[in-house]
Amino acid sequence: MQVRKIVKDAFKIYELNSQFTEIDLEDGRLEKGTIEEVNEKYDDAHILSEARHKLEVNKSELDSFNFVDPDDEDYAFYYKTVRQLQRFVNKWGAK
Repeated sequence: MQVRKIVKDAFKIYELNSQFTEIDLEDGRLEKGTIEEVNEKYDDAHILSEARHKLEVNKSELDSFNFVDPDDEDYAFYYKTVRQLQRFVNKWGAK
């Protein structure tokens, strides 16, 4: 079975990768947390829903900063993550 492109793209984003390989594994939703298992068990709608949720959480974190400081590691992390997730949602949500 070939891994779907949406799954490959999701695994490139830290927040989604950790959701599937750590959180869902710990919660017992997945047994292995591999890209192949995510491809098999999660449909596109589930992956997109997870991305939208992560986007909102990270936007909220980014909004909690009182000022923009690109040198702050936390700010830079949330800024990068929001951009990645927004691109992912824009790309896959339009399909």
